[in-house]
Parts: sequence; structure tokens; C-alpha cells
Amino acid sequence: MRAIPWLLSRTGARPLAVLAALTSTSWAGAQDAVADRGGADAVAEAVRALREPGSAEWVLLVRRVLLEVHDADGSGWLDAGAEVGAVTCATWQAVDAGVRLRWDRGVWDTYGVGGGAFWLASVLGVDLGARSDLRRALVGCHLGPVGGSDEGQVAAELRERLRSPLARELLALPDGGSDAWDGQVRTRLVAAHDHDATGRLDQPGEVEAVSCEVWEAVDAGVRQGWGSSLYAVYGFAPEASWVGGVLGVAQEVRTAAAARLEGCGLAEEGLAIEPDGPDPEAHIRALRGGGTNAWDDQVRRVLLGSFDADGSGMLDEDHEVDAVPCEVWRAVDAGVRQSWPAGLYLTYGFDPDLVWIGDAIGLHEGTRQASVDALRACEVQGAQQRLGVSTDPWRVADRLASLPDAGGPVWTEIVRASLLRGYDVDRSTWLDRPDEVRAVPCTLWSALDLAVRRDRGKGLVAAYGLDPDRRWRGWALGVQAPLRAIAEDAVRACLLPEPVPGAEVLPEPAPDRLAELLLPFDLDLSGSLERAREVRRVPCSVWKGLDAQSRRETGLGALDRYGLHAGARWTGDVVGITAGARAGAVRAAARCLPR
Repeated sequence: MRAIPWLLSRTGARPLAVLAALTSTSWAGAQDAVADRGGADAVAEAVRALREPGSAEWVLLVRRVLLEVHDADGSGWLDAGAEVGAVTCATWQAVDAGVRLRWDRGVWDTYGVGGGAFWLASVLGVDLGARSDLRRALVGCHLGPVGGSDEGQVAAELRERLRSPLARELLALPDGGSDAWDGQVRTRLVAAHDHDATGRLDQPGEVEAVSCEVWEAVDAGVRQGWGSSLYAVYGFAPEASWVGGVLGVAQEVRTAAAARLEGCGLAEEGLAIEPDGPDPEAHIRALRGGGTNAWDDQVRRVLLGSFDADGSGMLDEDHEVDAVPCEVWRAVDAGVRQSWPAGLYLTYGFDPDLVWIGDAIGLHEGTRQASVDALRACEVQGAQQRLGVSTDPWRVADRLASLPDAGGPVWTEIVRASLLRGYDVDRSTWLDRPDEVRAVPCTLWSALDLAVRRDRGKGLVAAYGLDPDRRWRGWALGVQAPLRAIAEDAVRACLLPEPVPGAEVLPEPAPDRLAELLLPFDLDLSGSLERAREVRRVPCSVWKGLDAQSRRETGLGALDRYGLHAGARWTGDVVGITAGARAGAVRAAARCLPR
């Protein structure tokens, strides 16, 4: 192990953590080379020494090494330009070479750096906010796209012919498809076309007034970030989940907006590759956007075009499933892993303990067992053993809490599968309805929170961006962004309030002293709760006690007496809540006090 101290002295990394990461791998083969070469990049040598390049385990270890050496602020991410820029070209080349051994493509394409189906470089520890920094780093290390990316070429051609100033402005926005980009697009579209000043495009005439050039520019931005069209990704397609609201387009005009995109030639229809060719494996491997709705549709047509013997529009006979060769199953699995590291078997619900989603790629649930047998016979990764997810929340909670690396990519995928298994009522593959999110029991939320705190040093709300002050990552748990506030409230309602520094731990209060109990949640000691962050800390026991006291004194519940619902006159200042915190108080009280 004589190379280890030299590595630590060169990198300034935390010794025990790096040692733990490196000694759990085949480090022995590289240690002599590192020591002998002296001036070589020790981190790059460490990456090259890791076993099974490109595998999920390899990715996790690469992430640990990169973060231990280069995560200067201890955030758990490479989320600053200086952190990404500090990674040497030798290290990026070692990572790229390892990825290519498994995926035939490097970091740029495999992890969506250049605008692939999804941003996946997060599995390497690079935050989405540092996407442009990683692009610059890889290009500088000659690991970027050869001859420029397709998206970049399309954007350049589009820029040459656009005449609309708004379209040009939209096309110039960076990080297409990101949360920040969504907000900027929304601001500009609403400013230009919201004729009735509602803050949304909620009239058919408003949507139709948006020129095709503007829609083309928005579509080009989406393709940079997602590798698929605005029509598919933001839910204008009839079968997709609606996300157009983040761009300022109201769901009430979804049909009109879809028709407008279709009229502008921006609705994705048909296949990029015809499904009736002689080699379905090649067709599937050539499809872009693995794991997205648009990709599902294309894979479905390829499979049906090749193996639907009776023309029923589904693979609904066991012999049809049995006819699919192993190389095709592996091609589908590889495509899924572009977006979902857990792979085909878990993500699409082949495991008997998960919700079935195989029909998205043309497999009838009646052939589920035949499909499972086929994937196991073909040794598709993940199909060899049962996930073992139970619908009993206590058993699920115990199992998930015991898994290692809580908050990591593999743990997150298993949690997502468990949540969808139990609570995705409409089988949309998302928790995309308020009742679905609220149905997750406190037993499960609290277990997940404790596990993430154990391994990440911060709770579920912070780690997955449920708090609006943080980057949204709740999608990784299967929760759609429009339900962010509901998810935050659901999780916080299940957690014990965090102790306020310096606050006295009070005994169970007498009913006439309940109003005074709001004061321990006054974080800035201002004498009142004037921020949503303070109000959110008030537990349900206090709200319920306040409600009971109010009913005894006036016959009115706390919601009505203090104006804690829309339309009521605000009197919350009586109990120390200022009008500036009204919105947060309304949300906090509503989760505890049903009307």
C-alpha cells in the first residue's frame, strides 16, 4: 500500500475515506505503477485500477473518489466550476475509457453531457448546475463530441434562419430543459403573449399567437437538455404526463397547444428508424433518448414489427416473447440504463413485486412470467434475483433503511421502485397525483429520512430538493415537480421538528398556553413567526391543540378563527404569525387540520 500515502499527499483528500474507497477495489495492480511513475496523476491511476469498468458498482466508486478529492465545500456534489475544473484531463480520460469498455460511448454521450436523453452525470457526482462546466472540461480534454453535437449543429442552423427577436433570445438561453431555463422561457412567453394578464397562457388565442419560430427555438432548447422534443418531454403528446405548466402554458389549453405544435411540424410522429428491418437489435441500439416516453414508443414499434406474430398490437402470447433474442433484450436494457441505472428489469416492473410497466414497450401483462423467464435466461442484469419489495410499509421501511449508501443512485432507484410499487395508483410510473403522494405513510417517509441523514448528513427534504430553496431532485424518487409543495408538506408532517438552538424543551402544554408554544419556533428571535421556514417547524400536535383551544373559546376552529385558509380574514398575528408568513401557515395548518 506504499502508493496510498503519496496519493493522499498529492490530492489533499480525507485519508480514511479515500482509503476505504480504494482498498475495496483491485487497487493492488495500480499501486506500484503510481509509485514508480511519481509525476503521474494518482487519481487517474486509482480510477484505472477499479474493477468492472462501466458497471454500477464501478460508477459508485468513481463518484466516491471524485468527491473525496475534489468536493471542496463538502456538499456531496461537484457543483461549482472550480471543483469540476480541478479534475485533471488524465482523470477524465480514465473515467471515459472505463465507460467505453462497457457502453461503447464515452462520458459525453452515455451520461447526457452533450444533451442526451437525461442528465446522468449526477451518478458521477457532478450536479446538473455544473453541466456547462463539465462540457467545457471534457471539450478541453478532447473528450467532447467529434465534429460537434447534433443538437449544436441544429441550433446553429436554426439561429441562421430565425427572424423573430423573441425566438433568437430563447435560442440563446443556456442549459435547455433545466429548471432555470424553464423559468426564463416562461417569463418571456408570458410577457409576450399573456394578453389577459393572468400570468399564464390560458386562452387558445394566446397559444396560437406564439409563432412557429418561437416554438422551434423552445423545442431546440428542450432537445439540448433531453434529447427529445418539447412535444414529448413536456407532455403535449396525449399519452404523456403534462409538464407544460412550467413553461407558462395552462393545462386547460393543452389540446390547442398540441395542435399548434403539430401545425408547426414539431410533434414527434413515427420512428427515427423503421422497425421492419432485419436487425431489431441494431434498430434499438441506434434509438436516442433511452427510457423516455418517446423512446418507449419507438422500442414498442420495433418489437411489435418484429415479433407480434398475430398482429394484435401487443406481445400477448408466450411464444411471441420467447421469440425475442437475448441480444434484443440486452439492447433494450442498455437503452433503459441511459436514463434509469436500475435497468429494464426493475424500472419497467418485471420483478413480481413491482408495478408492471412492460406494456409501455408492447409487452402484455399476461406474458409477464414469460418475460421474466426470458430476461433471466438471457442474464439481463438485475433479473437473477427477486427485489423482495413488500407492500407492508413496516417491512419496506426496515429493508430500505438497512440498504447501504442511502441517497446514492442505486439506493434511490430501489426507493423509487418501492414507492411506485405501493402508491402509483394509476400506473403512470410517477407519483403524479396529490392522493398518491399523501398516501405514503409516515413510517416510510421517516425511515427514508433517517437513512439519508445517516449516510448523507442531511435529511430527505434537503437531499432531494423538496425544500423550494434547493435544487429539485424529487423526480429521482418518482415524484413529479408540480407536486413539490405537497411532497414537502407530506414529508415534513411525518418528521419530528428539528430542535431550535437554545430553545427550551417544553413539557406537554396546558390548553390555555398553546399559543405561546409557537415562540420556540421563532428561529431569529424576532418575537413572531414571519417566515415560512419557521412556520413549517410547528408540529401537528401544536396546531391541533391550538384548534381545540379555539373551538372551546369561540366555537370556531383555528383555520377560521385565525384566517388559515383562502378567503378568510387574517388574524394570525394574534398567535404570533405575521401576514408575511400567511401562505406558509395556511399550508402548514392545512396538513394537520382538515376542513
